[in-house]
Amino acid sequence: MHSPINDGMEALVRRWERPIGLFLAQMTSSRSLAEDLLQDTFLVAWRERARLPEDPDAQRAWLYGIARHRALAALRRGRRGREALARLARRTSGIAEDPQTARALAMRDLLVRTLSPEDRSLFVLRHVHGFDATALAELTGMTPSAVRKRLQRAGERMLAAHDRIEMTIERKTAHARAHA
Repeated sequence: MHSPINDGMEALVRRWERPIGLFLAQMTSSRSLAEDLLQDTFLVAWRERARLPEDPDAQRAWLYGIARHRALAALRRGRRGREALARLARRTSGIAEDPQTARALAMRDLLVRTLSPEDRSLFVLRHVHGFDATALAELTGMTPSAVRKRLQRAGERMLAAHDRIEMTIERKTAHARAHA
């Protein structure tokens, strides 16, 4: 049975299912956990539909806020997180060395190893999904300057970790050449 409320919710899901699902996959590194969290996100949105903002930008922030909260809660509890990462590592270890896939996997692994779930969510929302500091502040309850500072520190940690990896690769390559 169609109603304006159901039709509106269906349109909302169609519009945001893919980008929010991508965000959740980036946060959790697990497709099945991301799918569960995506369903939870829209279930919460349905239950809280009276709070759904009219403005499309506000709707986007509201839905991402729900998704972020669900992802952080799941990661904090460790609910399937460690097992999913182990399964993903086993599954991806045999992937052909397609450069784009290898870069994406390396970036995901670097994010997971380097940043806390809270900082990872800010980093991914900012640099992949395009939220600015003001929108992230509204979404997280932080001040815009606090968001910018956390993003700056997260970026510094990411750069330092990347540099350490590059130095290790260079040393191993030099060592292999010296012994070849």
